[in-house]
Amino acid sequence: MKNSKKSLNINLFAGIFCLAMSALFLYASWTYPKLDRADLIVSARMFPKIVSGGMLVSSVAIILQALLKPQPRGAYTGEEKREYLRVLIVIALCVAYVLVMPFLGFLIASVIFTAAAQIIFGNRNIPVLILVSILFPAALYAAFRYGLSVLLPAGLFGF
Repeated sequence: MKNSKKSLNINLFAGIFCLAMSALFLYASWTYPKLDRADLIVSARMFPKIVSGGMLVSSVAIILQALLKPQPRGAYTGEEKREYLRVLIVIALCVAYVLVMPFLGFLIASVIFTAAAQIIFGNRNIPVLILVSILFPAALYAAFRYGLSVLLPAGLFGF
């Protein structure tokens, strides 16, 4: 399989993709407004900078590993193709979630997103699907809104 012309170095591809994304996120984190308050130790910029910086370092490590110890592989099996398709669908679902949240609000968009994600990952137990899809976003909403005093998008319906 190593001599095959169709062999792919997945780690190299993933490392380059993640490096590009982390560089984009790191750049975006510098565009957040800086608050000039003496009593503010950590601003809204800090967490995105830490996460994207860690992602950047990890991406470089993956690229180095792929270059120093390549692990080429052959063509995908049918099951692997289905799993990658599932990942692409979830990525599209995440993009749709971010796009509709300003209109539907955090709570409604999160209920729909959570239900759709469970269905994509194979949850067919309807009572559990409904319960998790409602309770998890409601708990997150309560934690952010009342526990941390963070306002979340209200959307058209005001909640």
